[in-house]
Amino acid sequence: STKVMNLQNCYITDNAIKSVTRCLTSSQHLVHVEIRNCQFEKGGVIQVTKALSSISLIFGLNFCNLTLTKEATESLASAISNNGTLTVLHLDNTGFQTGVKEIARKLQNIDTLQVLRITNTYLSFDESDLLATALQCNILLTMLDLSNNNLQYSANVLLCSISLIISHLHTLNLEGNLLPIQAGDALQSVIDNNPSLKVLLLGNNNLQEGALKVAKALQNISSLEVLDLSNNNLLSGIVSELADVIKCNQYLKTLRLSNNCLKDSVMAILQSLSTISSLYFLDLAGNQITEKSGDALASLVSSNSGLQVLLLQDNSLGKGAVKVAKALQGISSLLTLGLGNNMLEDNTGDELAAAIKSNTKLEGLGLGSSHGLKFSIISILGILSKTSTLKSLDLQSNQFTERAKEELGIVISNNSSLQTLILNNSKMGSAMLHVAQALQRIKSVKHFRCDDVDLTKSEIGELTAAIQSNCTLELLTLNNNNLKSSSEVILHALCNISTLKVLEMDDNQIGERCGDVLASVIKSNSGLKEL
Repeated sequence: STKVMNLQNCYITDNAIKSVTRCLTSSQHLVHVEIRNCQFEKGGVIQVTKALSSISLIFGLNFCNLTLTKEATESLASAISNNGTLTVLHLDNTGFQTGVKEIARKLQNIDTLQVLRITNTYLSFDESDLLATALQCNILLTMLDLSNNNLQYSANVLLCSISLIISHLHTLNLEGNLLPIQAGDALQSVIDNNPSLKVLLLGNNNLQEGALKVAKALQNISSLEVLDLSNNNLLSGIVSELADVIKCNQYLKTLRLSNNCLKDSVMAILQSLSTISSLYFLDLAGNQITEKSGDALASLVSSNSGLQVLLLQDNSLGKGAVKVAKALQGISSLLTLGLGNNMLEDNTGDELAAAIKSNTKLEGLGLGSSHGLKFSIISILGILSKTSTLKSLDLQSNQFTERAKEELGIVISNNSSLQTLILNNSKMGSAMLHVAQALQRIKSVKHFRCDDVDLTKSEIGELTAAIQSNCTLELLTLNNNNLKSSSEVILHALCNISTLKVLEMDDNQIGERCGDVLASVIKSNSGLKEL
């Protein structure tokens, strides 16, 4: 008898819906239902949620990327209420047409939840209040994910209501909620009462000095493995507090502090990171870090030989990047490196090439806006042409010599797993011909950005063939390329794929003749979100 039902990435017809509901209602041992990224024929979701409400022994429910009408929401709420054994509930990016009030009310009828994830729903104050009451009933909760719900001030009420009741949390995710400074007190209380916390995700909020209280509370625990405080307008005073957090949490694996304008005060954090050896993900992008921090960065790289992701783009490292590159030559674990827009000097290129040679499993490389590498970039491309693991390459806003243009084509051809290629605003010249021809061979690219490169007719022809070859393309930007009537050729090619989610072709003087073709592109790509 079926124990797990898992439906992912499929279109469910009327006949299939009948089979699904029959399976749901007849199985006496079904314990987990997962429905992700599925499209139902009209009324299908309601039938499935009604069938679920007749079952009483489900332990896990996972709905992702579904739109729930009022009737479907009520049926799902009934299913939740009827399953007193429910321990896992995921409602990710689920469009509730009438909100989650009914779901929150029914959650108050159970006390077994251990994992709750409700994301991308934009909870109102009333919904947050109801959810807070439900959480008070589920004191065994170990994971709470309410990311991207625009909670703002209502988060204070929710956090305060659970801070003295729930004490087993190991994961708390409140990313993207515009949490204000005042949320610091409530977060501090939650952390104090959950000494086994391992994962704390607070990126994309507005905590400012409220983050100081979070940092002070984190100094009282020793279990933290993941901390994200990126995009929070942090004050420089938090640096010393975060340095102490690291000293208290010697098994820290991931630290994200991007876009906080910490400048070189970040050295205190880097010095603490040099005392641990467990770090594998560090994001310090967009912090105005200068070459003064080069030695401290190099030291932490040397201390953490298992480092897999290092994101330092959008700083001002300059000569400091050479020290980082030399340190990277001493490890072999690196998977992703972001060093773009750092005022890199030409001698950095050879050191980076040596670092890439040492890290043979590199999957992502970001060197956008690295004009200083005009001549030494050939060394980097030469090493990359001998790899086969690259999945993401960002070389936007760069200059290429004739030899480098040929090498770039070889890099793409040899990395058949390449999924993301960014070449915006690069002085490509004939390189685009090599690039487009290489893309025709690998057939794996999903995201391609090629704005402001002045495509010639022959390049447009090769690029059109590349689009046809990469039939799983999800994102394409060709802004400001003066395509004019050539746009029609590219759009015809896009009619033959069905996976496109983002298409940008601004400032190309596209004429009215393209209207019908553009309509066909939209019809073929039902998942298109941005045009």
